Amino acid sequence: MPKGGRRLAVPARGRSVRLLAIALAVTLALAAAAATPARGDEYNYQNLLVGTRSSGMGGADVAFADSVTGAYYNPAGITLAEARLVSVSLSAYRVDLSGFADIQASEGKAGRAAGFQFNSFPLNFGLITQLGNAAGLQAHTLAFNFFVEDNDTGGARVDVRIPGIADLYLRVRRQDRETVRFGPTWAARRGRLSIGASLFYRLRVEGLLVDSLVDVQDSVTYRLLDTQALHGSLVGQLGALWLPWRGLRVGVTVMPPGLTLHATSVGTALELRSGTQPQFVPSSEQPMTYKTPWKLALGVGWKWRGGTRVGADVTVHTAIGRYQVIPGLVEAQGETTVNWNLGVEAPVTQRLALRAGAFTNFAATPEPPMQDPAGFDDPGRLPHIDYYGATLGASLLTGKSSLDVSVIYQYGTGRAPAEASRGWDPVEGNIIVMMLGGTYAFAEGK
Repeated sequence: MPKGGRRLAVPARGRSVRLLAIALAVTLALAAAAATPARGDEYNYQNLLVGTRSSGMGGADVAFADSVTGAYYNPAGITLAEARLVSVSLSAYRVDLSGFADIQASEGKAGRAAGFQFNSFPLNFGLITQLGNAAGLQAHTLAFNFFVEDNDTGGARVDVRIPGIADLYLRVRRQDRETVRFGPTWAARRGRLSIGASLFYRLRVEGLLVDSLVDVQDSVTYRLLDTQALHGSLVGQLGALWLPWRGLRVGVTVMPPGLTLHATSVGTALELRSGTQPQFVPSSEQPMTYKTPWKLALGVGWKWRGGTRVGADVTVHTAIGRYQVIPGLVEAQGETTVNWNLGVEAPVTQRLALRAGAFTNFAATPEPPMQDPAGFDDPGRLPHIDYYGATLGASLLTGKSSLDVSVIYQYGTGRAPAEASRGWDPVEGNIIVMMLGGTYAFAEGK
């Protein structure tokens, strides 16, 4: 979110200042009728870290993926799990507050813009078990996972009060922006090669609420726009893992965009204005679209006999042309991006293992144009923020069971749509993520 804003200085010159102040308030009021936070979709920050143990290694798990959450990174890796496991991880994300942006029409008469972003507590759950040998393949393995890829609430508020002239209140709030996926994964191996496949249902929820209250010289207008949207799709993922020599591991996985099963949005609008009849637009349906790119990942890792391992992944997401997520309200676009993950894990004692890693999270949205758009409620304005991250993790071990904790730090730099002007504000984001999880081995494998 923006850490600062723009200042528009207007000299105090009697009637001209009054007219300019009124024009400013009216402009903001019109924007309030349909303004939404011009954010991109989840794939603008594509390199997601899932699972406490994998996140501790910076997400460099394509060449290993031998934990319950390994099915997220590479379905083929689950054949290397050494026991029947159940795993739960809980991710607690920090609340991020933006800075303030002043809108100054004359000396001592300023407005304010504020915003917030909150990522609540995503939960990842998984089960994994080995079924045995059949059809010329060894270690047939089945897993079921429930992943919350993102879950956040965000919004912005703009206040402009000019005593005796105008009083504007604008609040834009985004709710229930969440992506979940769940489904089974199968894998088996033959010799040094493992193959795997996942089939899962992915649900995307978008909730948009826009409300404004404007009072210009005792003429009061209130507007409300409430939109809720759902998109469901069926997605597959294929993976392979090769152990060519000693501790060397090479993994590869591919995931297509998927097949849309259902997509719809429902919107309601209300307008109350002094001296006129209320206008109410009942709930109506319109299309909702949610696109994701092709994902291709290649990982290389090495595991020593003592248990120490290192990994490096490269992930490519293909481009997505600009499209309307919700017509007239939210647009999105993604360009081809390449991200990397690095990680190391080392057992310190029989009961303690430590991890560290680094990763990138480059923006898929295009660079913002140099010229400002016609209005600051333009849904085509997308943030462009590149993130760089570092991770630390630890596990307390009891046999094959463990208690895991990870800390993720991300530093972002780029530009995001300004809340109180038509342009973009510079952004230097700092995000700290605490992850707590556990894995329980309820029956040892052979």
